[in-house]
Amino acid sequence: MKNLFKNLNFCLVGAVLMTAFACGGETAKTDENVAADSVKTDTVATVVEVSGYQLTDEEQQNGWKVLFDGKTLDGWRSFQNDSLKAWAVEDGCITRVAEGNDIITKDEYESFELKLSWKIAPEGNSGIFYHVVEGDHKTTYETAPEMQIIDASAGRYAGDKTTPKQKAGANYDLHPVDKDYTKPVGEFNEAHIICNNGKVQYFLNGNKTADFEMWTPEWKKLIKGSKFDKMNGFAEAKKGYIAFQNHGDKVWIKDVRIKVL
Repeated sequence: MKNLFKNLNFCLVGAVLMTAFACGGETAKTDENVAADSVKTDTVATVVEVSGYQLTDEEQQNGWKVLFDGKTLDGWRSFQNDSLKAWAVEDGCITRVAEGNDIITKDEYESFELKLSWKIAPEGNSGIFYHVVEGDHKTTYETAPEMQIIDASAGRYAGDKTTPKQKAGANYDLHPVDKDYTKPVGEFNEAHIICNNGKVQYFLNGNKTADFEMWTPEWKKLIKGSKFDKMNGFAEAKKGYIAFQNHGDKVWIKDVRIKVL
């Protein structure tokens, strides 16, 4: 009888071993094994193409909109509807590429906040204008205030070759800056203009560079003592186009967005 039970035990063990080998010899999976198996190794990475400035959730909720998509000049045209050949899109930037007129928005703006990034070529000069009026005027600066864009770190604009009213961030030829707030030439600078019912503030790289009010007796006196005194209609308009100046130098502008106030 003992031999019979011994033989039966051997048979049972053998059957279990044969079943295990028939199933590939796998052992029971632990939680760690299951977790590892659940990870797919053939996942394809999704590439998201980013074009132009991407508004943050806060910006969208606060009414900001993008003025430049990073690919085309839709929404922009040349001052006085001249050919737009002087401007092109390069490396996701509105870029001055040839002789010609300034580039302006197709829409007019009255009270607004404007933000953008700009970069200028060494010894370059340009500007941001607002409340631009066309009519019979030959240039944007005949009617519009300007936030100055310039590289005065070396060369033709360095040192006392430009006054504080002509440095980057100044309200050109009217309100001076107290120091140089620009980043090294070749890097992008952040510009911010707030124009609300004639009360205006400029910011360059987070620093306030101008704070003034238009159309007041003080404003008119300031203009009378500047080169704009003989320009008929200068800074009188309460609504107009936004423009970037073609001063003959390479300039790159991106991340252009606006909030109407």
